[in-house]
Amino acid sequence: MALVALCVSAAGCASKDSTTTPPAPITAAPTIEPLTRSPGPVWESQTQYTLPAPQPIPADVPDPAPLKVDRSEPVDDNVGVVPTQDNPAVLDGSQPPSATPDAPPAPFRLGQILSVDERRKYNEMIDRDLNAAEQSLALVLSRANRQEQGAQVRRVRAFITQAGDVRADDLPLARNLADRARLLAEDLARNER
Repeated sequence: MALVALCVSAAGCASKDSTTTPPAPITAAPTIEPLTRSPGPVWESQTQYTLPAPQPIPADVPDPAPLKVDRSEPVDDNVGVVPTQDNPAVLDGSQPPSATPDAPPAPFRLGQILSVDERRKYNEMIDRDLNAAEQSLALVLSRANRQEQGAQVRRVRAFITQAGDVRADDLPLARNLADRARLLAEDLARNER
């Protein structure tokens, strides 16, 4: 049996080529020389801005003539003005009162267009939130350690004031401010307990 194993292993070894060359020896890595900077500026401008010489204006060119407007027809300042009971000056044919030139025009604001029902709901929510904020604030102020929450009390009052100021112009913003005042005041009252 050992003889068979020796023959099989010898046959396997005989088929291998013993003339393979060993791998080349590993040589040391090449050394990298450090970069040296040349003396002078670190950067150089890549573009040159040179403007052409200004062109002379010919002396014989006249100044442009002023624009002439034909004022032979009278100007009607009431074009597009609808007579109403609120504007009686227009009803009797007299000139409407002109706005003072010193008054700046009202700023243009984008906002939601709300129906009458939506306006009513917003006003109810604002009233509810402002009342709740006032009640919570009164509760906080009635307790002894109100000095510690002075900044938060001022913030609640600022939200209440801001909600009242913007209520006529922007109901959603007033609702948001009233809600913030209510939440902050309730948080103050809850922390007092």
